[in-house]
Amino acid sequence: KAGVPTIEMGLRPSRGENWLPRKANHVGGADLLHPPAHPDFWVKRETILREFRIHSFKGKSIRAGMKVPRIPNPHEWIRSWDGGWRISYGAHRIPDKVRKLAHQTVKVLGLDFAAVDIGELTNGKLIVLEANRAPGIEGGTIEKYATAIRAWMEAQ
Repeated sequence: KAGVPTIEMGLRPSRGENWLPRKANHVGGADLLHPPAHPDFWVKRETILREFRIHSFKGKSIRAGMKVPRIPNPHEWIRSWDGGWRISYGAHRIPDKVRKLAHQTVKVLGLDFAAVDIGELTNGKLIVLEANRAPGIEGGTIEKYATAIRAWMEAQ
């Protein structure tokens, strides 16, 4: 409703194929790797070329990365740690339109910050996969948040 393109979802699968069962309290794509017998909702599977994670704080991108394989044969389309993927920060150019969509997502959710996962479809369209309100802050991410929070507090 707020103009943020998201993955299609519903309480039961719509007609056609490519609907995946999900649990409300999923972590790391575990419910995609091991589909639940009694799902809480369903999502439409999309063909995603690339997946990005943008840490957005107060409308600014404080860290941005792309999901890349961490093992020789990762899961074909489940881009989570358990699926054999990791986030590569700083090694890839992240398009401005990806960052803008992350900031828009955080704003319409009424949040100050989030780590937003965005998929790029085969037709070039971007869709928001999720907004993490309690993102992992390892590998230098905690320093990025600390710096952003300090700067914001000093500007108040």
